[in-house]
Amino acid sequence: AGEIVAALGQQDRLIARDATTTYPPELTALPDVGYMRALSPEGVLSVAPDLILAEAGAGPAEAVEVIKATGIPYVTVPESFGPDAIAAKIRAVGEALGRPDPAARLAAEVEAGLAEARAQAAAVTVQKRVLFVLMLQGGRVTVGGEGTAAEAIIELAGGVNAATGVAGYKAMTDEAILAAAPDVILMMEREGA
Repeated sequence: AGEIVAALGQQDRLIARDATTTYPPELTALPDVGYMRALSPEGVLSVAPDLILAEAGAGPAEAVEVIKATGIPYVTVPESFGPDAIAAKIRAVGEALGRPDPAARLAAEVEAGLAEARAQAAAVTVQKRVLFVLMLQGGRVTVGGEGTAAEAIIELAGGVNAATGVAGYKAMTDEAILAAAPDVILMMEREGA
């Protein structure tokens, strides 16, 4: 949601971010309150927000309950990874910030861009098998499987996700990677990498 807030020209209202928000790069200077699925109430509340924007999958549930109990407005942004969900997220953030008209315009621009990307993807005659690597840690390779944003981006570009049979972001063995036979491997760029 931080990226959308910035795209709506409301970046000065952002006082913190979650660990996955790295764009635009200026947002990395904001305090990091942790990974959205492993939040602590103390971390979130330490920045004294007057509005909290969170994806539907934020958690753990106990932490979210404590945060909501403070009475600080807590807006849940839809969590979905398909390209069509982007416009819905933009509209939801725009409503939360009291900027529905700029959000509607941005959503329309995004939808037009997605339509163009789909047309280009449809023209691809030979689909590449793409493996998205989220991270390498302790000799384990974590990939983006079925139902992830990584898969949605691969498909939007006209490719095929090589991590079939893997749901979500999961570790994949070396043998499974060889069996997946990717034509292309994409790696998540990490800050400081």
